Amino acid sequence: MRYAKILVVDDDPEVLDTLKLYLQDNMQVVTARSGRQAVDYMETNTVDLILLDVEMPIMNGFITLERLRNLKSCINTPIIMVTGKNDKGTVIKCMTKGVDDYIVKPIDKVLLKEKIETVLNHKNYGEGKKVVLTIDDDMNYLKTVRNYLCDQYNVIMINSAKLAMEYLAKYVPDVILLDYQMPLYNGTAIMNRLQKEAATRDIPVIIVSGNLDMEAMQECVPYNPAAYIVKPVTKQILLETIKRVLG
Repeated sequence: MRYAKILVVDDDPEVLDTLKLYLQDNMQVVTARSGRQAVDYMETNTVDLILLDVEMPIMNGFITLERLRNLKSCINTPIIMVTGKNDKGTVIKCMTKGVDDYIVKPIDKVLLKEKIETVLNHKNYGEGKKVVLTIDDDMNYLKTVRNYLCDQYNVIMINSAKLAMEYLAKYVPDVILLDYQMPLYNGTAIMNRLQKEAATRDIPVIIVSGNLDMEAMQECVPYNPAAYIVKPVTKQILLETIKRVLG
């Protein structure tokens, strides 16, 4: 956990000061007093983890979370939600939004450090797993897939073809889950680009579609995808398919 860079987002300056005091002995702490400030910061920076307050004016934590997840630098950044409400509804909403954990105010220093350490250790442990690159313009679907696979695989979520190609110019995942029906580029257009590059042409591709008719399948055949899956995707089918493709 030493030297991890943490972004703390809260509209209460006293909370920011307290959390910075809790964490600054072994972490680099950056603060933002609004969701807008957090999004602006993450547009040009990266961090190891974000502590995000739920109840903020104008842009609350959930709105801020959605905007952060649409940033290239933040789509896979671990996020712990901070809430003053201990009711079941808020807790469930936090977890279904694809965050990594939550903590309730008033924040206990020991518990906070334990949660941060657990999340960061899980992230680092995941770096030793096989990498599944999931490409889909539906953020809710991406979060669902990550929740299905995160125990066994390191899941990279990307919500556009452009960002996917930028990622693939630098990294080679073990398998790609590719949505067939995406705006601008459909599955065949992306596979065509993948097969033009030596570094990516041998990556197995699993085509995922909510409307996988015979015409769509015929369009994919020349690119020899490793498998096809029809939405809605179940956890069991997804895990079985990936396991079979990876051998």
